[in-house]
Parts: sequence; structure tokens; C-alpha cells
Amino acid sequence: LSAAVESGIRIAFAYGITLIGFVRGNSMNIYSRADRIVASTL
Repeated sequence: LSAAVESGIRIAFAYGITLIGFVRGNSMNIYSRADRIVASTL
């Protein structure tokens, strides 16, 4: 990860923000507050 991305992740953790990136179809990278994501299947 780049320094800018790592800084963004630290800020997201500090402020309780859910940070998600690289969403493709049914997958995504969750960088902070994964506990706030609810996955469901159809």
C-alpha cells in the first residue's frame, strides 16, 4: 500500500469510518470497520 493509502486507513480507524476499496462483483477490500459490513446472499 502507498503511504497515502496507509494514512487514509489510519484516519478511518481513528474516526470510526468504514473504508472499502477495489469493489468488484461480490468481492471488496475492507480496510477498516469490517464489523459494520453485513453480507447477504441472494
